[in-house]
Amino acid sequence: MPIHSTWCDTKKTIFHLQLAGDWTWEEYVRSQIKLIESNEFQTFPIKIIIDFTDSNNKREKTMALFKKTGQEAPQIIAHVVIVGNAFVRAMVTLGKRLNATINYPIDTASSVEDALQLMGA
Repeated sequence: MPIHSTWCDTKKTIFHLQLAGDWTWEEYVRSQIKLIESNEFQTFPIKIIIDFTDSNNKREKTMALFKKTGQEAPQIIAHVVIVGNAFVRAMVTLGKRLNATINYPIDTASSVEDALQLMGA
């Protein structure tokens, strides 16, 4: 599966979702279910890094599908940072302007290290 997910810290407060190669929306949804199930009893907020650095996915409706998952996200999500190239970061910025209904703050970064810094890690 070209979507890999790991915790960045032992306290399980920062989740790193790496989308590599050609991934499908079914794989993305499964990764979100894995995150939710692994936090079934967690009461404190988590932060998520969605890393497009190695992604080849150029599917239509990507923004709409991310919007839908963002609107339906569990309340435990406190912050999302999307990592990607200049095009990905521009699309996220545009999406934020057009869709103010996401349930958590979203930022962009050019590397995972920059994302961790934005999250205060």
